[in-house]
Amino acid sequence: MSCAFFSLLFMKIRIEWRAIIYSFLGAIPGVIIGFETVDKILSAPMKKMIFVSVWCSFAMSLYMLNCEKKRITTSLIQNFKPWKIVILIFTGFIGG
Repeated sequence: MSCAFFSLLFMKIRIEWRAIIYSFLGAIPGVIIGFETVDKILSAPMKKMIFVSVWCSFAMSLYMLNCEKKRITTSLIQNFKPWKIVILIFTGFIGG
């Protein structure tokens, strides 16, 4: 992930920092709870399959988005309201 972050900075790709910050704030307790509870419940093969499934679905959705020509993109989250902050924090928590 540090290499990916370096690539983003090196290529000067615009980043929506609010999305990263709020997702990170949600990921902190998500990681702690995941290490303390979920890690004990799942076996090693189950954890590997979940990891592969998440990254495979991410790769497929990214491929489908990149195949769409002339799609509308924005550099900032449009109409940034408090409920979008809650969604970002919740998504970070689940991802953590």
